[in-house]
Amino acid sequence: MDYIVDVKPLEDRGLADEQIASILSSLTVKDISLAEVENFLDFEGLAARNAITGNWEGVLIDVIGGASQELSDGVSELFIHLNKPRSTSIATTQEEWALKCSLLLLGLVSSNVITSEQLNGFVSLGNGLKHGVVSAVDVAQSRTDYNEMLASEETRRQQEEANFAVTEEFFAAYNTNVAAVLDQEIVEKTQLVEALRNAANQLEG
Repeated sequence: MDYIVDVKPLEDRGLADEQIASILSSLTVKDISLAEVENFLDFEGLAARNAITGNWEGVLIDVIGGASQELSDGVSELFIHLNKPRSTSIATTQEEWALKCSLLLLGLVSSNVITSEQLNGFVSLGNGLKHGVVSAVDVAQSRTDYNEMLASEETRRQQEEANFAVTEEFFAAYNTNVAAVLDQEIVEKTQLVEALRNAANQLEG
């Protein structure tokens, strides 16, 4: 999870850390193929097309029109998507559909319609969660880590500037006091020592 790429765009929309965590926790690595969904639902005994009528049947279909309007609507939307001739995948790499799927799956688990293992199996159709399970604490920590990185970079930059300034002062003092002595045909030790002292005094001044 990258703060600038993943967290900040959501943060800039005014979303709280809990909301950001929910979104990031719902995204899969790749979109989920509807063909794989159909095979998964059949294999898990959750829903299958009737061989004669072509209508969907199974425990998931029984949810439609049930006690929970939210679950009923979610399952209905899923099967409407499955039945669209031109639909090929569920865009679980995108926030809208990723959140819808995540909330639907969690609702189905809490209602004992599917198991946690089946939830994980469905998510695996998208090669798993892109960021794993993200908490509000993780979101806050990514922000802290980024700010600490910026502070560290600023400290390093300031130190480099300070080192450069000292180096410039040194060469200025050297050129003013020492270079002329060393350029003489005969360099007297006493002159050189005096020049070095003068350079030191200039640096300290």
